[in-house]
Amino acid sequence: MKSPRHHKIGCRYRKYPPLLPMRGSYMSAKDHNGTLAMLYAAVAAFYTCGIVAAPWIIEKNFRRPEQIPTAILVFGAVLLIALLFWSAAIHMHRRKSIGRTLALIAAPITMFAFWPIGIYAWWFFHSYGGKALYGIDDDS
Repeated sequence: MKSPRHHKIGCRYRKYPPLLPMRGSYMSAKDHNGTLAMLYAAVAAFYTCGIVAAPWIIEKNFRRPEQIPTAILVFGAVLLIALLFWSAAIHMHRRKSIGRTLALIAAPITMFAFWPIGIYAWWFFHSYGGKALYGIDDDS
């Protein structure tokens, strides 16, 4: 009876190659930081699309003059959120200490629409590797 670890190719029996560890199974703190910087840039791009589309949204949905202050308030909030995410992504990419602070400020905002990214960011920046990457003592 043939062993299940061998299969016939032509006339020869050949062993299956050994199982290799999954590529990418280990990520360093630098890799996590780069991944989060890209994710924060993607979230910032999403909010930026809302800012770019704001004139058309306002034109179609806000017909009465008393709705204009609400539109300005929503536009300003989305603009501030987009700027927060862009600045967090840029400073995280450069590994500046302000990047960690901005990312932790943005993490609760992320929990509303992109909760997996928010949980991932909160976990990483409170882990030993995240603190060590930004020069934060482990006690804090």
